[in-house]
Amino acid sequence: MSLTLHDLANRFSKKPISPFYFIMGPEVFLIKESLCKIQSHILSPEALDFNYEVFCAGEVEMERVCEAVETLPVLSTKRVVVCEEAHRLKESDWKILKPIMNNPVETCVLVFVSSHPDKRKKVIKELLIFCEVILASAPKDAQWPMWLKWMGEKEGLSFSDSAVALIREYACYDLLHLETEVKKLKSFLGPKKNISAEDILNVLPRVRPENIFDLSKAIGQKNLSSALVCLARLLEDNHNEVSVLSLISRHIRILARVKEGVKKGHTEQTLCNKTGVPRFFIRDYIRESDLWTNQKLFSTIEILKATDKALKSSPLSAHIWLENFIIKTCSV
Repeated sequence: MSLTLHDLANRFSKKPISPFYFIMGPEVFLIKESLCKIQSHILSPEALDFNYEVFCAGEVEMERVCEAVETLPVLSTKRVVVCEEAHRLKESDWKILKPIMNNPVETCVLVFVSSHPDKRKKVIKELLIFCEVILASAPKDAQWPMWLKWMGEKEGLSFSDSAVALIREYACYDLLHLETEVKKLKSFLGPKKNISAEDILNVLPRVRPENIFDLSKAIGQKNLSSALVCLARLLEDNHNEVSVLSLISRHIRILARVKEGVKKGHTEQTLCNKTGVPRFFIRDYIRESDLWTNQKLFSTIEILKATDKALKSSPLSAHIWLENFIIKTCSV
């Protein structure tokens, strides 16, 4: 059974630590936090420098990883060795790793990390068998308020309902970005603990929601050149392609729900309640939905699913798949 970040502490208290973990998924924040939990559970701060090593598959010989695993710990009972980019492991690498996988070294925990593993590959299949899996998947829409509350509590902050809805529009490209924005609020607002929608508007930038609306408008109007420019602007915000696709996917799903609600005669407030969109954004969604037919929305959602699968499994550049998504949706 796969674990999540929130499962780890409970698992550590009930079961002996596993010799092998495989952290898999696109959420950089969840990868970082999972590694921190494993590291802090095993190593004291004074033992960390002596017993924590990180390697990147494809850039280091696996013999070096094996040597690190077999090295005796210093000031600790165990070491932690991390192998990042595990999707780049070749079958020849696995042959070198297999002996230590078959006979775990009691004094070491080996952690594999992959942001987009291809489960069809033999090496990935083997890792799923040998390792305890920790998922780093993007949260579903309904889970974002929980994460915001959790991050806020770590910083001593609480958010009003309107602030939660607003920050979902401005800052939820991915959890790492959300964490950055929460820390920014903490820094800008000083001793203030209760965060309102007005605080969000004053502190967080407004350009990002405009970018996604511009992209949606360009696709709806089948304006390919404008859509590609909008895509470039989104990527310039320093978000990875999986996060951008997640953002686009969420926006299209909301458009579909808004279009359906408008057809049923729902009021703006009802649309807000059903979609979780703040009142001051709902009219933008209503206007955008007029550009999209039901068939185009359905086709776009199907293309999004195929693009998401390709981004996570194809060896081709993720940027190529995003551009291909834009080209396909503008031709529908």
